[in-house]
Amino acid sequence: MMRHIFFVSLFFFACTNNSDPVSVEATPTNEILVETSTETSVVNRPTEFVSNTAEQETFRGLAFQALDVGDIDTAMTALLALRDTSEQSELRASGVLLLSELYNVQGQSSEAIELLLDLRTTAPPFGELEFILGRTYMETGLNGEAEVAFREAMRLQPSFLRTYLAHGGLLASVGRSEEAAEIFALYEQQVQTMAETLESEVSVEAKLQVIDQLGLSLPDDRLSAALGVALNDESLAIQAAAVVALAEVGTVEAIEALSALYERTTVEELSSRIEQAIIIIQQRSGE
Repeated sequence: MMRHIFFVSLFFFACTNNSDPVSVEATPTNEILVETSTETSVVNRPTEFVSNTAEQETFRGLAFQALDVGDIDTAMTALLALRDTSEQSELRASGVLLLSELYNVQGQSSEAIELLLDLRTTAPPFGELEFILGRTYMETGLNGEAEVAFREAMRLQPSFLRTYLAHGGLLASVGRSEEAAEIFALYEQQVQTMAETLESEVSVEAKLQVIDQLGLSLPDDRLSAALGVALNDESLAIQAAAVVALAEVGTVEAIEALSALYERTTVEELSSRIEQAIIIIQQRSGE
């Protein structure tokens, strides 16, 4: 999915959802249903996204303009119009993810779940949908459904690190500590693999994709260390992407590497981003 759209959805992850559970029979919080895949119930699902349309771009613009001024109702109207377009593009799918987050923020979890389940039948499979669906299920006490969605997210997009943290946390919360440890171990393996990619002789594009995925996770010393290596890359694009990612997931351990890059770079825009990243990290860590 497009990073800049999904980051808007991530902004709403920070909002506390105190809504009532959806009006269906929930799995007890100490039990987890086990299923193998969500794909068996999907018929005639497309295999890839089509190009965004001008109409969809217009609705996205209207939604973002409304969000910029805090007009949630207008934003939701624009996102509903985006959802109702027929082309199964990344932009439409991202708009539905954001719309589901707005429903969650307003305590309308049942509407959010219905929206996501509909997207599951119309859009190509992608991990972020299953992650958001799983998180929404978990927040409403539907732990069995949440586990199924998390497992599907891990299958579809192994590099999306938040899924491991949410899935492992869910298992730990219901006393399945050994299974939780296995999921967290998978997280460690993914981080290690991604860190090794940033240190290897691969293409700039491959490294940028890894940095994108690291930046979508949660603050972690290991992510900071991996991204700190990227700050020393010869590519300015990789340096800049790593700075942006560190603003999202960096810990205080990254400040030294950021400061070193600040001292040696001659690019004014990069210097400004580094300053901002350091401030954000310090604020996040309470320094």
